[in-house]
Amino acid sequence: MSENCENICEISNYIYNWLINYKNLKEESVTDYLLYEISNKIHNVRYKHISRHEEARYFGSDWQWWIVFDNHCAFAMNIQAKKIDLDKDNYHKLVYSNKYGLQIEKLLNYSKENNLFPCYAFYSSFSKQILNNTCFGEGVYISNAEEVYEFLFKNESLFDENGKRQKVYAEDIISGSKLPGSKSLFSFFCEKDSIINKFCDKCCNKKFNDTNNDKIKNNGLGWHNNIPKEILNLINKNNMSFQKDNQISNDVEVSNKKLVHTKNLLIFDLREYCENYQKSN
Repeated sequence: MSENCENICEISNYIYNWLINYKNLKEESVTDYLLYEISNKIHNVRYKHISRHEEARYFGSDWQWWIVFDNHCAFAMNIQAKKIDLDKDNYHKLVYSNKYGLQIEKLLNYSKENNLFPCYAFYSSFSKQILNNTCFGEGVYISNAEEVYEFLFKNESLFDENGKRQKVYAEDIISGSKLPGSKSLFSFFCEKDSIINKFCDKCCNKKFNDTNNDKIKNNGLGWHNNIPKEILNLINKNNMSFQKDNQISNDVEVSNKKLVHTKNLLIFDLREYCENYQKSN
């Protein structure tokens, strides 16, 4: 296992144990730890807390996650964190709303308007056994928010023959027994057939990466061939380490609408990894 994968496993496992030992742990605390530790321990990652953001209640997300494969290809996710109770009904957490409407609808609508792939980061102490996964006891799972919405609002099997709603437990969400299965953080990055490697294949293909024919534009939600200058400026800075200031650096102007409307920005610079991956395959 590579150093990065060992660290991802360690981070996810720490959250798993943290959730077991502290039942009242706030999801905001888990998010702060997750983003800081990823930026601190994983190579070529930039993390910024953006203080100049609209309230998240309008947009339904906690952070944006940009994965840059080369200078003309990136995948961007809009992520809502959600702590899942182990032995309680989680339905009301998933359909959380305020006076502005359903959180999940805000997440989906804003993501669609701004070409961001909507996801949930579920925090759970449910132990999912994953075949061929060398990381055991993970606390972070990534799930497609569109599938979560379909499960909640377009799924007849959620109700019995008398119209009574079934309870939604952590196992239902994480294992895929009711909700389409989530990907563990480690699996997302480090399993042999990981999403990251699939994305590398997609982005580094010369025909796909030809910006003249704009292949990426119509290739699905979240794909970008015109990467915002703020993203490139951040990852091209010499110092790739975490900065403790609470605002974007003065030399990085955040004028892009997509970036202003988020609490946190996490950027993975996989340009070198993707190049090496292509050479080895």
